[in-house]
Amino acid sequence: MFQLTNVLILISLYSFNSQAIADGFDNSYFPFQIFTGSSRIETSLTLTDATVKPKLQAETVTLNTGTKVPTQAITTNDMYNNRYSPVFGLHYKCNDNLYLNIQYDEPFATDTSYEDDSVGPGFPLRSKIETSMISLGFTQVINRANQLYSLISGIQILRGDAIFSADGYAGLSCLANSSNTCNDNIVTSLDIGNNLGYFFGFAYEIPKIALKLQLMYYPEIDAIGKGTLSVGNDFFSPFNITVSAPITADVVSDNLAVSPNRIHLYLQTGLNEKTLGFIGYSSVNWKALPTLNTNYTNINTTDTNLKALFQTAGSINLFEDDAIYWYVGAGYQVNTQLALSFTAFIDTIRDSPVDDFRSPGRGTHSYYLGTNFDLDEKNTVSGRLGYIYAPSTEIIYPVSATLGTGEYKATVDPDVFNFHIGYTRKL
Repeated sequence: MFQLTNVLILISLYSFNSQAIADGFDNSYFPFQIFTGSSRIETSLTLTDATVKPKLQAETVTLNTGTKVPTQAITTNDMYNNRYSPVFGLHYKCNDNLYLNIQYDEPFATDTSYEDDSVGPGFPLRSKIETSMISLGFTQVINRANQLYSLISGIQILRGDAIFSADGYAGLSCLANSSNTCNDNIVTSLDIGNNLGYFFGFAYEIPKIALKLQLMYYPEIDAIGKGTLSVGNDFFSPFNITVSAPITADVVSDNLAVSPNRIHLYLQTGLNEKTLGFIGYSSVNWKALPTLNTNYTNINTTDTNLKALFQTAGSINLFEDDAIYWYVGAGYQVNTQLALSFTAFIDTIRDSPVDDFRSPGRGTHSYYLGTNFDLDEKNTVSGRLGYIYAPSTEIIYPVSATLGTGEYKATVDPDVFNFHIGYTRKL
């Protein structure tokens, strides 16, 4: 029976590290490899660079005034540019049977935006979400005839904030007057604070042949989002209503599923003395986040007619489909220091108005070339370059009946690259 060296075993750790967010269009991956293996410190940074310029179709929405918007086809500014995804983890051996795990990552991040005052009332101009997560856990290892059985469990602390905004009525007037100074947007800002979740998993390993099977489960994390609503003071100008200052209100979003439940399954095995193969599967229950519902309180305006407009709860479309992800790859040990890897990642079906990149049945494919280099017996550096292919797709956003009827429609053909660097030090 062949036996693989530590150099090749590291390929599997880094080949998956950040893969499920490396496709650039999802934000659902929690790094899990730190929970097994030798005592070590890991840190990495993934940069996703996307050039996305959706083109909106003209006159797809009819306002209550009878005006059709957008008045002409519009190519927006970049909706989604750079995203940084840092990870830091410590896996420490207390004794032969117990390891402690600490990990920090930023699992959810999206920043999409359209040019203000160019689309029409009700269109979502901005969706920005940023989160951070700390995972604390332990791994209990049982060694039976050089076969390792690991039980993994722990807690997670997730916090984050979000900003959503929509174009107001005055945008059309600004566009007609060649002015971009109108302050008419409806902006909702939310802070979800610190929220507690947990995770558990199982791993089976035969280190001599780099065989490893690992299953991780992360239940849903719910939160209460609190923040503010702000309505620009030019919002009502098309109706000849003047307000002296922006309208503000407190916003509460109850029972917000800030992290849906997910399952990760990973399998690797040595194919020969220099080659490793691996495959992974992930399922994420994004349907748990169909809408962001908000309730307005403490509305700050002296005009009772304006105040009445914001008495009812508001909502923003989020995720309409669950997600399935697959990845497969191989690693090859060139020499005692250098190893190379290739990974293909497939994101099947998900429609996400927040990300604005999908429609059902139009997933993404991504491909990665990676390398690991052992500086010495304890220190390893890694790098990876990825290309993400997202087929041209159509974005559809329905308009509220209070504004008009119809659907904003756009086509988009993203061009995306991904770069990853990492460092590991054995303890």
